[in-house]
Amino acid sequence: MKKEDAFYYRGKAKVPFKPHKGLLAASVQPDLSEEQDNELLKFSAQLKLKPKKVGVPITRENVRVFRFPPGASAPAKVKIEKRLSKHPLIRRVGPIVHLTDQSVSFMTNEIVIKFKEEISGDKLDKIAEKSDLKVIRTLPYAPNTFVLRADTVASYDLLETTNKLARKRSVDYAEPNMVTTAVDDFTPNDFLFGSQPHHQVINTEAAWDITRGVDDIIIGVVDSGCDIDHPDFVNQPGSSWSKVYHPFDFANMDTDPINTGWNGEHGTKSCGIATANADNSEGVAGVAPGCRLMPIRRPYNGSDVEYADMYVWMAGFDPDSDDPDFPAPISPGADVISNSFGKQQASITGVMQDTLGFITDRGRDGRGCVVVFSVGNDNDDFTVLHNPGTEDEHGGRQWAASSRTIAVSSSTNSPPDAAEVKASTSSYGAPVDVCAPGGGPRGTGETRTMSTDNVDGGDT
Repeated sequence: MKKEDAFYYRGKAKVPFKPHKGLLAASVQPDLSEEQDNELLKFSAQLKLKPKKVGVPITRENVRVFRFPPGASAPAKVKIEKRLSKHPLIRRVGPIVHLTDQSVSFMTNEIVIKFKEEISGDKLDKIAEKSDLKVIRTLPYAPNTFVLRADTVASYDLLETTNKLARKRSVDYAEPNMVTTAVDDFTPNDFLFGSQPHHQVINTEAAWDITRGVDDIIIGVVDSGCDIDHPDFVNQPGSSWSKVYHPFDFANMDTDPINTGWNGEHGTKSCGIATANADNSEGVAGVAPGCRLMPIRRPYNGSDVEYADMYVWMAGFDPDSDDPDFPAPISPGADVISNSFGKQQASITGVMQDTLGFITDRGRDGRGCVVVFSVGNDNDDFTVLHNPGTEDEHGGRQWAASSRTIAVSSSTNSPPDAAEVKASTSSYGAPVDVCAPGGGPRGTGETRTMSTDNVDGGDT
């Protein structure tokens, strides 16, 4: 692929990029210890790979970037990539299509292809075989859509194959199944109910006179994890239902979503803002304390399809994942799915468009899940990918900009502020649906929302 005309598809949109032929990205097992990190560095050094310094947000997403040996030939690079991919601490390895100090996108050896009409198995197999690909699975939430995998390691050559398939008259879209690191929102502070003036702003107490929420409404929170043993998520004595509903960690593929690492408290706080128990003599009160909570730790360095599978599962459907550790289908699924993170992308993928369409049409017993995304904290138009390829790249939160989701920006609290206005750090844009009191840093001169903390974090 020539550097000057390199591009890939996201849905029907062409996204140009500059190949980083001297670099290689790898997703690693989550929550590596210092000893494991050193082991990986030692192994990469044996392959003559040198670690490239990247921003903390990338390493926090369990992704590492390496430099190939100077002057390494193409066959030598393939050999190195194969050996690295077999290390037990490595999940995926691939060439980079996008890299800044805050975010990286890299290829896997998989593509997603959607046909305009139903296609027979024999015809699909022939198309795949002609392109040196194998059909791995279908995507039941996206009709006529399949995941295809190359027998070889991920390479830029796979983009040429993908782009060629995308131009077929019978194909709706064909796109690489890439890994793109996410950008978390700023962690809100935590204090007590008296330090939660947002309840007065949005008239929570008046709403509580009608209902505090009911236990057959499930609020899913996708974040960095949650301390499900926090007293604000434990049922009060005499309760006949369980507050925490099907927690899951899609990073480690287990049922304990707590992350005690770099940003583990962020998810606990997001869960608390939504559903922390009220009137239990503990800490803060959530907006919907009577609802159940589905705390989810997102897959971090997951691919496009792995994120899609997660959302479909949360909505109560079987995504037919090929991962043997994927959780069994649940019923009912979440009614509301809240997300306090974003991905910096120039365009939304076809598979995510289909996923959001599926769960907002068919979730909640056919009434559609309510899916909420934050717009970020860059104080800029969140729909635009600003300063692409530079250390100041930000925005491009296309999942929040989708017509299928509710985009939420942050305001200050009033009272005690003189007026309720957009928070100084909050992003903005035409697709914003709601601007409401939110969390944020101390010392801004603005009053922000408080919430729960991990039990070991010192605050409740």
